[in-house]
Parts: sequence; structure tokens; C-alpha cells
Amino acid sequence: MRLDALLDGQARSLQLELKDGTIGRLLVDGEPYEVDARPIGPSSYSVLVGLRSFEVHVRPEPTGGLSALVDGVRYETTIQDPRKYGGAGALAGAQGRQEMRAPMPGKIVRVLVAPGDAVEAGAGVIVVEAMKMQNEIKAASDGRVSEVRVQAGDPVSAGQILAVLD
Repeated sequence: MRLDALLDGQARSLQLELKDGTIGRLLVDGEPYEVDARPIGPSSYSVLVGLRSFEVHVRPEPTGGLSALVDGVRYETTIQDPRKYGGAGALAGAQGRQEMRAPMPGKIVRVLVAPGDAVEAGAGVIVVEAMKMQNEIKAASDGRVSEVRVQAGDPVSAGQILAVLD
């Protein structure tokens, strides 16, 4: 997944390469970082970067961005154009098991699939409402729904697994 974002007022290019449901590698303006991020609570993560450990708390901002508190230091993040990484170009090349995760805390509005359903790349899987906006979580590649872990009305945390595609 590729994101164009503002981090503390500076334009940055972020690319996430996922492994086993956690972030395996993060590229910031092309510079690679090996990262392991695990949820430890609602909107809170334990993050390892090399031999350094960080506790990260993420929260949505009224402006539509996110703020992250990393070991007591606050970072502001604004996604420049979410459609840029949500389109077909971003979906190309995704393969294998997909864990569909909530992008931020919210509530499940609709579940569009059931276990056993076949889905195509770019097809909607689940609709999450966050900050009064509905976000459709889409399949990154063709696959079959193996699990749906939520139902309409459920509250969800950022990073929570909503469904799994094989």
C-alpha cells in the first residue's frame, strides 16, 4: 500500500509491505525500515523498529487526519488523497491471504460478503463508519472469503481484522 501524506508539515511518500498481518517493511521516501507492529489496545500499538521499541497511540482528528503519540511526542498526519491508493493501481500485485483491517476506530455499517463468497480485486467487502464518513474496505486481489469477524453495528478499533480472504 502506498500513501502520500503530510507528516509534521512535510510531504512524505509512505509504502507499507505487509507480512502475516503486521507491517513487515515501511519505506519512507524510499528509505526502508524493518517494522513489527502489534495492537496492544484500542488504537494503541507496540512497534519495534530494529532493536528500538515504541508505544504508539493513534487517534483520528476532526480535520480528517490522524495524530500519533509516539513515546510522548505527537505527530500529525494528513492523507493527501485517499483515492490515490484506493484505486486499481494500488491493488495490482496484491496476492495471497488478505486480512482486511479497520483503517481507524469506527462502527461496522454493512457487511457485503459472507464466508465462501468469491470476490474480485477492488470489490467492496465491508463498510466502516468513522468520523461521520462511510469507508468501503475493498479486496486488494481476487480471492474467496474465508472469515468474516464482524457484523453490522459492531464497534471496531484501528487495525482490527474485519475479514480474511484467501
